[in-house]
Amino acid sequence: MGRRLAWRACARTPWLPEPDAVGPDPRNFTRWFDANLTTQIMQFWEAGYVVHETTMSNGRSHPTPRGEFSIYRRVPNETMISDEPPDHPDYYNLPNVLYTQYFSPWFDALHYAYWHNNFGRPMSHGCLNLRLGDSRLAWEFGAIGTTVVTHA
Repeated sequence: MGRRLAWRACARTPWLPEPDAVGPDPRNFTRWFDANLTTQIMQFWEAGYVVHETTMSNGRSHPTPRGEFSIYRRVPNETMISDEPPDHPDYYNLPNVLYTQYFSPWFDALHYAYWHNNFGRPMSHGCLNLRLGDSRLAWEFGAIGTTVVTHA
């Protein structure tokens, strides 16, 4: 595990580089989302500080990909329809999915999930499901290009 990932995976308290540190990680001065797929915790980081932390639900039937991604598309009110036929058990057709921010090439996103209240447990088809208030905060916090890190 690299230095950058080691402090991020273990950090629970704010971290800033020492004043005399050479070449601090430039991400310490930007915003990013950190999604722990084991603990089901999402943290919003800014300038080396966790500014918000919440429970989420990640992929159950389709695992959420692990890695470092960037938000590439934002839709304030999305209709999500699966690729499966309507008679398939994994089929879904969900209108009014608010605050959708796509981050992976497989169309995984962080967004509001009104159809369940089991946050803290895997529930999705790979997306990062959030409560309404948390998804609204994520919408205000994120932008095209904001980093999303997903890890175990």
